[in-house]
Amino acid sequence: MRYQNRFFIAFFTFLSFSAACKADGQWVQTNGPRLSTHPNRTVSVLGVSQNNVFLATPNDSIFFSHDGITWSKTAKPLNYQIRFFDTSSTNLFVIVNGGIFFTTDDGASWTAASNGILGLDIRSFAATGGNLFAGTANGGIYLSTNNGANWTLSNAGIPNSTVQSLAAIGTTLLAGTQYGGVFSSTDDGAHWNAASKGLTSIGVTAFGINGSTVFAATVDKGVFVSTDQGANWTSANGGLTSNAAFGFATSGANTFAATNSAGIFLTTNNGTAWTAVNNGLPTTILGGFAALNGTLFALTANGALFSSANNGSNWTSIDVGYDVSKYLTVPALLATGNDLFAGTSTNGAFRSTDNGDSWTAANKGIESANITGFAKIGTNIFVGTGYASNDSGGGNASAAGGVYLSTNNGDSWEKVYAGYSAAYIGASGSNLFVGIDSSVFLSTNDGTNWIPANTGLPGANVFTLAVNGTSLFVWTYYGGVYGSTNDGTQWAPAQIGLPDQSNRIGSFAWIGSTVFAGTGGNGVYYSTNTGASWLPVPQGSTPNGIQSLKAIGTTLFAGTAGGLFLSNNSGTSWGPFGSGLPNYIGSIDYGDTNLFVGTSEGVWRTEVTSFLSAVSGHSQSLNGAAQAYPNPFPDKTTINISLPESGVAEITIVNILGNTIARLFDGELQLGQHSFSWDASNVAPGNYWCIVRMGGRTERIALSVQR
Repeated sequence: MRYQNRFFIAFFTFLSFSAACKADGQWVQTNGPRLSTHPNRTVSVLGVSQNNVFLATPNDSIFFSHDGITWSKTAKPLNYQIRFFDTSSTNLFVIVNGGIFFTTDDGASWTAASNGILGLDIRSFAATGGNLFAGTANGGIYLSTNNGANWTLSNAGIPNSTVQSLAAIGTTLLAGTQYGGVFSSTDDGAHWNAASKGLTSIGVTAFGINGSTVFAATVDKGVFVSTDQGANWTSANGGLTSNAAFGFATSGANTFAATNSAGIFLTTNNGTAWTAVNNGLPTTILGGFAALNGTLFALTANGALFSSANNGSNWTSIDVGYDVSKYLTVPALLATGNDLFAGTSTNGAFRSTDNGDSWTAANKGIESANITGFAKIGTNIFVGTGYASNDSGGGNASAAGGVYLSTNNGDSWEKVYAGYSAAYIGASGSNLFVGIDSSVFLSTNDGTNWIPANTGLPGANVFTLAVNGTSLFVWTYYGGVYGSTNDGTQWAPAQIGLPDQSNRIGSFAWIGSTVFAGTGGNGVYYSTNTGASWLPVPQGSTPNGIQSLKAIGTTLFAGTAGGLFLSNNSGTSWGPFGSGLPNYIGSIDYGDTNLFVGTSEGVWRTEVTSFLSAVSGHSQSLNGAAQAYPNPFPDKTTINISLPESGVAEITIVNILGNTIARLFDGELQLGQHSFSWDASNVAPGNYWCIVRMGGRTERIALSVQR
C-alpha cells in the first residue's frame, strides 16, 4: 500500500504539472537573434566579375547586380553548396563542395570544370595567362590548362599541405599555406620555391595586389607587404587593431583590408599606415568583402549586406529584395539587469535591452563567432568562445577559442585569455574559471592574470565546466566527470554512479548542497556528497537529451532536445513546461520579470513575475526574521514573522509558477512577532513560497509539502 501511495503522489504531481503548463503564461518568441538578410555561413564571399557583383543565398541561389541597388536572380550550378566565388579570370568561377563550375553569361548557364579535382576540398583559386590553379586542403595545388576541363597535380617543391590563398602578379604565382608560409612559382606552377623571407607568420589566408605591391593577410601577425613579387616581406600593421585579416580589395591607389574582428581598414601608402573605415557598419565581424567600380561591398557576420561609395567613410545597408530571415540557435544566455545576452554557435553574441523585442550584435573585439557561455563578476561580463572557421574568398581564416571581457555591457570586448580549442567559463565571487584544451585556469583579477588549477585532472579536453561557491565540476572528453571542493586547487574523479564516461555531461545545477548532472542520453543524476557518488532521478519521469539545467530557488528546469521540463521536488518527477516552444532548448536564464530560454529558433520568454520575484532575490528585504515550522511538512505549518516596524502587510502562498493559492493576511500589522498557519492538505506535494510584502519590501520563505 505504501508503494501505491507513492505512485499516486508522483502521478498526481505529474498531472499538476500538465495542468500548470496550460496556465503557465504565454511563451512569446522574441525578435531574435536572427539573420536579417543573408546568413554568413552560407554566403561564403561576395564576388565581382566584369561589371557585376555576385552573392549566394542560404539555399545557394545566386543573385547579381550591376550597381548594388537592383538585383536579379540567376541560375545556380545544380544542388551544390556554394563555397566561394573567384573572379581572377574573365569568367566567373564558383567553387562548391567538391567541385568547380564557371559561367560566361553572368550565371544564365553553368559548365562543370571538375574533372581530376572532383570531391576535393578546394580552398583557393587563381588564374594567370591561360592557366587555372586550385589550392586544396591537405592536397596541394592543381593546374588546368584548358579552362577547367582537366586538372593535374602541380606540387613540385611545395609541401602536400593546405593552400589557403593563391594570387598572380606578373609572371609570378604566389601560394599561401596554412602552416608553411608562402611559396612562389615563375614557370606556371611546374616548380615552387619558398618565399617567406621576412614573414613571421606561417599561416597566410589571402593576397591582395595593387600595382607592384603584394599584400599578404595572416592568421596571427596581421598584414605583410612585398614589392618584389614575394621575394621579401615586411610587416605593415601600423594602425591595424586586429592581427587576423582575411581579404583585400583595391580601388585606385587605395587598398582595403578586411579583418576577422575589427572590420575594414584603408591604406593609401601601401600599408605604411591603416585607418579604420567602419562608420555605419553594425558589426566589425565580417563574412565577405569585395569592390566593384569604386564601390565597396561588405557582408557582416549576421548576414547583412552593406556598401560604400566613398572609400569606406560611410556604409549603407542594401536590401537585395528577398527575405531569408532565419532565427539562430542559442546555446548560451545571460540575463543581467536590463540586458539580455544571447550566444550563438555561428554568429557570435547578441544583446537586447528590451526583453528581446529588438537585438543588436555585440561582437566588437570578439574574434570567434562560436559562443560557449557567459559569466558575470560585479559589473564585468565575460564570454567564452570556441573554435570557428570563417570561409572568406579562397582563404580560411580561423579563430580559436578564448575568454573576453566587457566593462561596458557588451559594447566592446577585450581578450583576456587565448587558447586553441573551446573555452568554457564559470564564475563565483571574484573567481573566474576557464576550462580550455585539457586544463582549467583561475583568475582572481578579472582575467588580468591566470594560474593553473589542474592538479588531479586527467589531461583530457574539458568540454563542460560548472561553478557553485568553492565547488566545481568538469566533464572531460573520455575522462568523465571530475570535481573540486576547493576552488580548483585539487580535483578528484567524480564518475561513480554516472553512465559511461564517454556519455557527455552537458550541464550541472545546484539546489542547496545537492548537485544535478544532465546527460545526453540517460536523463538526470544527482549527488548529495559533492560528487563522490551519483544516483539517477526516478526512471520514467526524467527527460532525456539534456542540453541545459537551471535551478531557480528550489525549482529545477531542464532544457532538452525534446522541449522544456520542470521539477519542483528535486527531480523526483517532471512535467513539460512550455507548450508551443521549439523542441531544442539549449539555455535557460531569468531576469526580473521574465523567464528566458534559448532555442533552435532564437530566444523565447514567458512572464513569471511573481515566481521570479520569489526566487530571484531582486526585491529589497524587510530585514525581519521569518521561518516556518515544521518544514518540510505533510499538511500544516506555522509561519513566524518578526516585523521591524508597523505597516500594511500582505502574506500569500504562491506555487512555483507564481500563482497565488492562499492569502494568509492582508491588512495592518504592528511591529513585533506574528504567527500564521497554513493548511496545505488540499494542495499537491511540492515546493511553495510564502511571500511577505510590506511597504515595497519583501520577505520570502521556501516551503516544502511532503507526504
